[in-house]
Amino acid sequence: MAQVSGEMFATGAPPVIAKIKGEAFTELPRDLYIPPDALTLFLQSFEGPFDLLLYLIRRQRLDLNEISVAQVTDQYMVYVEEIRRHNMQLASDYLAMAAELAAIKSRLLLPRQKELDAPEDDPTARILAEVAAYEKIRLAAGLFAALPKLGSDFWVADIDTETQTEPPEVLPEELARVWAALLAREGLATHHTVRAQELSVHEMMSRIIKACQKQKYLVFLDFMKSQETLPEQIVAFLAVLELVREGMVDVIQACPYAPIYLTGF
Repeated sequence: MAQVSGEMFATGAPPVIAKIKGEAFTELPRDLYIPPDALTLFLQSFEGPFDLLLYLIRRQRLDLNEISVAQVTDQYMVYVEEIRRHNMQLASDYLAMAAELAAIKSRLLLPRQKELDAPEDDPTARILAEVAAYEKIRLAAGLFAALPKLGSDFWVADIDTETQTEPPEVLPEELARVWAALLAREGLATHHTVRAQELSVHEMMSRIIKACQKQKYLVFLDFMKSQETLPEQIVAFLAVLELVREGMVDVIQACPYAPIYLTGF
C-alpha cells in the first residue's frame, strides 16, 4: 500500500475523492447538484420544553431565582427559530411554551400599576417551579438509569437444586394401626343402587278399593297425604279418576271447598 501511494504522489496523479461501483472519481461532476439541506447535523436535542429551559438556565450557571426571564426567553426563541429554519418538526409543547414565555416577557416590559385590586398569579414563579420539579425528576431518573439492570449488567444464576423430601418419622406399629383402620372403614362401605319405583295405576286402584271397603267414607285429602312421594300422589289421583270413570267409586262433597270423601259401592 505504501509503494502504491508513493507511485501516485511521484507521478502527480490527482487523488481519488470517491468510488462508485468500483469506478474511481478524481473530481466532482459538473452537473452534480447537492440540495442545501441534504445533510444537517443538529447536535443539541432536548426531551421537551422544560429540558430546554433547564439547559438555558444552567448554561448561565445561575440559580433558578436569579435568572433573567427576558434573556432566557430570547434564547428559547432562537432555538425554536433554528429548528424551523432547518425544516425540522417541532412539537406543540415547544410552541406553547414559546407563547407563554413571550406573554411573560411582554408583561414584564409593560409599566406596572402601583395598586392592584387582587394579587395576580405570577407566571414566572409558576414556570420556575415547574422547571425545578422537572430537574428533580430528571436527577431521579438518572439515578434509576445508573442502577444495574437485570439481563444487561447482571444475570440471575440458575442453579439446579433437587429438593429431597424426607419421609416422616412414623413407627411401623402406627402405620399398621392406620392401615387396619382404613381396611375396616372400606369394609363398612356398601354399594347401594337406587332404582326408580315402578308405580301402577291398577295397583293403586286396588289399594283405594280396599281402603273404601274398610271404612265407609275415605277422606280424599288424607289418602293423598299418605302417599310418600310426588309420583305416588300423581298415580293415586289418576287411579281415583279412573275409578270414578268406571263407576267403582263415588265422590261426595257437601259444598264447594268442603272435604272430599270417597265411598265404594
